[in-house]
Amino acid sequence: MHSYMWKSSHGESLHVRKWECDEGTEETAVLQLVHGMGEHAGRYGELAAYLNASGVTVYGHDHRGHGKSVQESARMGHFADQNGWKMVVEETLELAQEIKNQHPNQPLILLGHSMGFLIAHHALLARSVPLYNGVIYTGIVAHPGPLGRMGQLLARATALFKGPQAPAQLMHQIQMKTYNRSFQPIRTELDWLSRDPVEVDRYLGDPMCGAIGSAAFYRDMTDAAFRVYDPRNRPSIPSELPYLLLAGGRDPVAGNGQSVSLLKQRLTEAGVTRVTAHILDDMRHELFFEQQRTEVLHLIREWITHQVVGN
Repeated sequence: MHSYMWKSSHGESLHVRKWECDEGTEETAVLQLVHGMGEHAGRYGELAAYLNASGVTVYGHDHRGHGKSVQESARMGHFADQNGWKMVVEETLELAQEIKNQHPNQPLILLGHSMGFLIAHHALLARSVPLYNGVIYTGIVAHPGPLGRMGQLLARATALFKGPQAPAQLMHQIQMKTYNRSFQPIRTELDWLSRDPVEVDRYLGDPMCGAIGSAAFYRDMTDAAFRVYDPRNRPSIPSELPYLLLAGGRDPVAGNGQSVSLLKQRLTEAGVTRVTAHILDDMRHELFFEQQRTEVLHLIREWITHQVVGN
C-alpha cells in the first residue's frame, strides 16, 4: 500500500491510499472504497489485501473532516459550513475519474459503507453517464423515518443557534444510545459495531475514529438519507449496473437488515434487473470487522468475478 495527498477542485487536500494487486497477479478490476462516518479508509487493509490477491486494485480516500485528510484537529467530523455534502460527493466522483484515467481498461467498482453508502448513491444520482461498472453497498443506512425527521430538525437548529461547526453532542449521544439499545449487557457504547470485542476496542483506541460530528455534518447527512429513498430520484438511478447489497441481521443502522429489502425494492422500481442482496444473520454494522468477515469477503469476491469481471 502507498498513499498520497490529492487536491480536489474545491481546494481540499485529501489523503488517498492505493492497495495494488499482488506481484504476479493479473489486475482484473479496480475498486473505489467510500468509508463511513467517524472513521477512515486506512482501516480497510484486510479487505484490500483479500481483493488484491484476487486481482482487484483498491483505492480509498479519507473524506474531508476525516482521518488523515484533516489538517486541523478542530475540523475533525466537519465537512464544511455550507454545501459540505455536495463537495464530498463531487470529490468522490473527481477521484473516481482520476482512477478511471489511470486504469482505462479495467471495470471500476464503487463500494460505499454506511455513510459511504449515502455518498456513493448520491454520486450515482449525480452522473448522467455512469462512471462505474458495478456497485456494492454495505451497512446500508435505513430510511430515517419520524425519528430521523426529529434528528434533522435538531441538527438544523444546532447549526443555526450554535454555529455549523459546533459539535452535535446531543445528536451523537441519542444516536449511540439508540444503536446500542438491543445489546445487553453493554460492554461499550459501540457494541453495535461488531460482535468482535477486539475490533470494537481497536476502533475505540484509534484517534482517527469516533469524532463527534458537527451540527452541519449531521444536518447534511440526515438530509442525504432522506434523499436516497425519495422516489423522485428513481429516474436518475443507473439501471444497467449490477448491485450487491449487504447488511447484518443485527445492524441497527440498517434496521436489522430491513434497509436491504427496501433499497432492493427501490432499485427494482427504477428498472434495475441485476440486484444481489444478502442479510447476514447475527452480524452487526461493520461487516468487514465481524467475527465471520471471511464470509463477507467471499461474497464480494464472487460477486465481482461473476457480475463485473465476467460480464
